[in-house]
Amino acid sequence: MSMFHSATKYDPHAATDAGLAAQEREAATRRAQRIEQRFADHPELEQFRAVIFADWPEGEDHLDWIATAPVAELMDWAQGIAEAEQNEHDATGVDPRRAV
Repeated sequence: MSMFHSATKYDPHAATDAGLAAQEREAATRRAQRIEQRFADHPELEQFRAVIFADWPEGEDHLDWIATAPVAELMDWAQGIAEAEQNEHDATGVDPRRAV
């Protein structure tokens, strides 16, 4: 086998990986559009945007939940987080979003 041939050998995983990456990007774009549409359809969510889009450790699963959870569930959850943060701020004088 020549060096040229081995350097240009077809790698089936490369094509699959590229295809998956494109599918993942498309899915992420559709999810982002659904989320933004939810905010447009339910302006009451806007007050909790910072809480909802905080850097949660669940990552992609959290974004999937935002895109699909009932709005009442999102509101209850976000309000609970906001209240807990306010209580922490009141008790300590430290803004939990600014604490490092």
